[in-house]
Parts: sequence; C-alpha cells; structure tokens
Amino acid sequence: SNTLKVKYTGKLTNGTVFDSQTSTPYTLTLAQVISGWRIGLPLIQEGGIIKLVIPAALGYGCATVASIPPNSILYFEIELVDVI
Repeated sequence: SNTLKVKYTGKLTNGTVFDSQTSTPYTLTLAQVISGWRIGLPLIQEGGIIKLVIPAALGYGCATVASIPPNSILYFEIELVDVI
C-alpha cells in the first residue's frame, strides 16, 4: 500500500525502448503495475537498482499494449528513488 517513486527504462528483447522515465521520478503504488514489478520491487531498498527480465505471463500476456507486441518478454532497469 506504500507509494513508490521510481526511475526506469523498459525495453523489448530486441533493445527497443518502449517506455522510459529517467529524469523525474514516476510515482506509483504496487497495485498499479504489472505482476513482474510487484514481485521485483520489494526485493530492493530505497536507493537500490534492479534489473528485471519479465516473462509475458508476468507482464502484459497476450495483449498488445501501446508499442508492446503480444507475448513479449520485457526488460526493465528500475531505480527505487523513494518509498512514501
């Protein structure tokens, strides 16, 4: 139920960046994010950085979301800036 501030970059396995928030922290709760983030973010402390390779089942599954094709494996580098 905590609010988190993160900086991140999301890529497809071919290196295409589909989302990035690296200058200003993005504010969110774990309930708002994909399952892969809900599993990975609690593993690091404030100020920590984690690299996640998320299978489609823990990402967007068979849905097409914006520029992310269905059944995509996702790669994220996430910095946990703050826990509020």
